[in-house]
Amino acid sequence: MLKYLLEGAEETTGIKDAPDSWGCSMLTSYGSNINILEQVELNTLSTLIMQEVLKYVEFVDREHIGAHTLKLDNSFFNIGGKGSYQEFHTHLPSNVSFVYYVQALPEQGNIVFNGFNPPSLPWAYHGVDVPPITGRLVIFPSHTPHQVIRNRTEGLRVSIAGNCTAALEQPWDIDPTTLF
Repeated sequence: MLKYLLEGAEETTGIKDAPDSWGCSMLTSYGSNINILEQVELNTLSTLIMQEVLKYVEFVDREHIGAHTLKLDNSFFNIGGKGSYQEFHTHLPSNVSFVYYVQALPEQGNIVFNGFNPPSLPWAYHGVDVPPITGRLVIFPSHTPHQVIRNRTEGLRVSIAGNCTAALEQPWDIDPTTLF
């Protein structure tokens, strides 16, 4: 997978320099109109990630287990070498987001959540730091502000990020803003 990512042509992976508005030196396929997890080479990984995201959604909304549909809005690669970082941002208008670390070491820059307060963890309003580790999947509410700390190593931090919309197959009389 890493070889596919690092050697893939822009037409296949959509990888390019991050937009100037990001204020960082990173390569990304964000905004390329290529939903990277829909690439046939990543089919198995896509299935595994979506299964875990659905488990998260059903954990958060326990009243409606088995009644959720999940749509992958977008997914993209991020490659960060020495000095790369990402400022605070959210992933709205989606409601569930994730990061999967394809290649990463804990000292290559934590993802830091500010005001992380999912309904399932009402006591966790303070910031939460999660170190990047190869194979780790981090799932979080899309509205949660987060940043990536600067990579101070010579190695590459490689991740796949994505955004999903979770919906109820039968929208009972509930306020959707209370789900995530």
